Amino acid sequence: MGFDYEEWAMKDSKKISAIVSGCDFSSNIFKKSFWYDGPLLKVGTPRIDYLLNINENEVLKIKKKASLNRNAHYVLYAPTFRSSGNIDVYNIDYEKVIGALSVRFGGEWNVLFRIHPNLRGIVNVKKMPSYVVDVSGYRDIQELIAISDVMITDYSSCMFDMAFAKKPCFLYVSDLEQYISNERGLYFDITKLPFPMAKTNEELLTLIKGFDKLIYNQSISEFLSEVGSYEHGNACQQILKYIEGQE
Repeated sequence: MGFDYEEWAMKDSKKISAIVSGCDFSSNIFKKSFWYDGPLLKVGTPRIDYLLNINENEVLKIKKKASLNRNAHYVLYAPTFRSSGNIDVYNIDYEKVIGALSVRFGGEWNVLFRIHPNLRGIVNVKKMPSYVVDVSGYRDIQELIAISDVMITDYSSCMFDMAFAKKPCFLYVSDLEQYISNERGLYFDITKLPFPMAKTNEELLTLIKGFDKLIYNQSISEFLSEVGSYEHGNACQQILKYIEGQE
């Protein structure tokens, strides 16, 4: 990132009246990242409010809006992009994955594939099987998380949103070493995150079939405690209270 980017960022920081944070870990990053020393609202984030408070009726409405089967289960595959343009990393065996999900969790499964905007036109979604639904154009990923029973991602921060939704999230990172060496940096040591991680399709299938909900939930709770989460489902109320107090 060059001088122009930093100059713009410095100018933008002067327009900020307050920054909203979801945890201690993020707060410490924000203090160092935005040329900003104003109020930091340690109240949680509105997008997580949504996931913590959504009910089953709203889930069914989203499925109807997205023209999805209300009785089917869905795994959301939401990988991030590589600046190299390498698309070989998006090589999940969808048929075996939904088979493994059916074995472990039961029921009928389909894949919701949300491609990163930077990859549109590069990955050919039209050639995918009929049980893979392209939701790349669906605007609100929070709604997709709300209707999904499982997520598979790689290095995307949406994994943390899935954790708050208290649903299984698996990491498929077939290019882990290359990504760390050549792509954008990671804030966390990905090997120490609470999400089951696979480098091959075979490993991914094994993790799905052997998924232990109790161990997973305990790992998520420990992680959220470690980062000092502020998420309690009432961030919007606290932000509004703060804004009203400034008027």
